[in-house]
Amino acid sequence: MAVLGGDGVLGGALTAGVQAVGWWTARALSWADLQMSGHVPTAAGVLLVAARGALPGGPPPHHVGDAPVLVLGRRSDAALLARGIDRGAAAAVCTDAPVQDVVARVDLLLRDPRARGDRTGAAARLRQHARDARLFAALTRREVDVLVEMLRGLPAAAIAEAHSVSLPTVRSHIASILSKLHVSSQLAAVALAHRACDLPAVVGQRPQFHQF
Repeated sequence: MAVLGGDGVLGGALTAGVQAVGWWTARALSWADLQMSGHVPTAAGVLLVAARGALPGGPPPHHVGDAPVLVLGRRSDAALLARGIDRGAAAAVCTDAPVQDVVARVDLLLRDPRARGDRTGAAARLRQHARDARLFAALTRREVDVLVEMLRGLPAAAIAEAHSVSLPTVRSHIASILSKLHVSSQLAAVALAHRACDLPAVVGQRPQFHQF
């Protein structure tokens, strides 16, 4: 297997992880670097790991044959990963999960083609995630604070007390949040935040991690 791209920490951890579960692996920053090394192990698959908003160039299809190409990146890279699937990748894996979970997901996708699912549907879900995530960029700092309290389950009165503001002010913030997120209820706003928001303050409130 070839692992291409990724920053030093993530790329190294992924390489070590997939080796630990039985895959012989070579790592390089790009396909050209891998070719220069003289070791081009693509028979099992190729992992293209996003870094700094870009995916490394992958190998030409005739170098991979039937082996799967997987694209890996953070939730904030969803649109980039969708383009990777459009270019022929078999599936996408989110690297915001703990490394051992990412490795387990990669191992499953490489060993079981049925786990990869429908590429068209996967790309569509990634694009929807990217569109949903962009909605949160319109929130003000105060609105993000209120959204975080909503994620904690606090009612409007408790949010007002916690932030020493009036109840009408909190209700105004909530109304603005719903409008900007294009949802009609606080429950829908919370569900959308759990599913798609990449803001650090909100990410810390997620009860568990989900793949795309």
